[in-house]
Amino acid sequence: MSKELVGFGPSLVDINATLEPSVYEKCRDILSIEPGGWQNISNYDTLKQLLETIVDDDIPHLDVESMQRYKHIALRAGSTILGMFGAMHPAQRQHSHLMTVLAIHDGVDDSFSSFFVSVVRQAGIRHYKQLEEGHNPLGVVLNVKDDGEKTLAMYPGVASELEDCDEFLTILKPDCVFIDTYELQEGKLSTYLDNLIRSNSYRVALSLGNHKVIYGELLCSLRHYIEQGYIDILCGNEQEFSALYPDLDLGMTTQEGFEQHPVRDNVPYILLTRGAMGLSTHWKKRYINMRAHPLQNNHIVTTSGAGDTTMGVYCSGIIEDKDPIETLKKATYLATTVLQVASSMIIANE
Repeated sequence: MSKELVGFGPSLVDINATLEPSVYEKCRDILSIEPGGWQNISNYDTLKQLLETIVDDDIPHLDVESMQRYKHIALRAGSTILGMFGAMHPAQRQHSHLMTVLAIHDGVDDSFSSFFVSVVRQAGIRHYKQLEEGHNPLGVVLNVKDDGEKTLAMYPGVASELEDCDEFLTILKPDCVFIDTYELQEGKLSTYLDNLIRSNSYRVALSLGNHKVIYGELLCSLRHYIEQGYIDILCGNEQEFSALYPDLDLGMTTQEGFEQHPVRDNVPYILLTRGAMGLSTHWKKRYINMRAHPLQNNHIVTTSGAGDTTMGVYCSGIIEDKDPIETLKKATYLATTVLQVASSMIIANE
């Protein structure tokens, strides 16, 4: 029998754009960001200026329809947790509950909110949502033609406004709660999730999200959660684990080094994704490495979503008590599949 899962994540819509080098440089100047970097966009006018630079046109009304007019723009419903749930088999998705805030304007759904809802519905994921006046979260994913490196920026919008979901969780009694580190940065949601983790009332699966946010107070909080045994499943890539343990040698995130990583003393299930180099995991004191599924570079359509897919299959295997080797094989196969489609999310069929 499938178990109930709850995940917290923004109703994020990614605006993906492949740009000429000169336009890309203009966008970088607006964001004051290095190539391959990540940054929050705090001002809606800055977001609008950035998008108008990308399309080289005025955008009177920023909505789904206006963005879909441009051929070099692709819209994809994002968020780590949505990607993880999408990679789970259909029976598990039917018991997955995504909790988000949706933006409204004068009581009417933001068009990006509606777009996000349609993707959640198509995936067969249950959606618990709160409505908030304002703008929907938008991610901007930029890359230059013939260059796979992504530069990321996000306008958080109403994402941090979610709060007080205790009644829902008490009724549902989920087997596992999924949290993205990004959601722990600020706002009502971060306070709520901090209290939820510290309560130690639920099994928690934590995605490290992005190495750019793992510093300062958030870094201290993450280390505290881990050292106190509040985290049951921890997933991240080499950069994220290095940011989480800045005092350790970089060799600790290699296949050989990760076997001795101190995080194994506090978390029963740990996944390190290493891109084309494969996966490493501590699975209940058992250390396993798995090669990546082979794929030629010219077959890669987008690199977005491969990590989320891998984590979703990994966590599903743990929750359903599957064989770890078979789980990792499936994870690498689906990660390769999502690399070959024009989407950051794959809907698993089995």
